[in-house]
Amino acid sequence: MYALSEDEVVVRARKADAQAVKDAAKDAEKAYGKETGKSSKVNLDEANPLPEGTSGGVFIVGGNGKIEINNTFEERLRLLQSSALPAVRKALFGPNPNRKFFD
Repeated sequence: MYALSEDEVVVRARKADAQAVKDAAKDAEKAYGKETGKSSKVNLDEANPLPEGTSGGVFIVGGNGKIEINNTFEERLRLLQSSALPAVRKALFGPNPNRKFFD
């Protein structure tokens, strides 16, 4: 909600997580209003839930469908994979003796 700064956002989640998302959305609306002084409404998109085969998380849509934030577990793992790859490589194979610069 902070990233979108919209009056209304739509959240997609698995059907199994619907009640947990509704409860979290109420708390998020209150916290957002308290911290920003603005009101925002979170609507659960029950017509288009995430597939049951996913591991969880939410997909947030704002800006009349133009802005999408993918906060599913699979997407978080994908982001972690690319950022953690150098550390994993170093842990498995040790430091590269041919590398001169370490950013």
